[in-house]
Amino acid sequence: MAIHLARAHLVYGEWLRRGGRRRDAREQLGTAHELPSGMGLEALAERAARELQAVGEQPRKRAAQLFLSPRTIDAHLRSIFGKLGIASRRQLRNLHLP
Repeated sequence: MAIHLARAHLVYGEWLRRGGRRRDAREQLGTAHELPSGMGLEALAERAARELQAVGEQPRKRAAQLFLSPRTIDAHLRSIFGKLGIASRRQLRNLHLP
């Protein structure tokens, strides 16, 4: 349903913009840009971004996805464990925190 809702906001926003109702269109197009961005529907989000630019609005930049490799996590855990005096992850089970 969310995909249909995003598309409805986009189409309505386009219709409003073409009818000269730029202010009303901004709200609809803003919603149309945010919804598909969160769902990974890039084509729909880009179309909404173009429409937003057409009404003089700058679309918000979408956050980049963070990737942490298992090796990076392992390195950070080793560093933290060393500072806490923990030799292995199994010792965490027996650790009593306040």
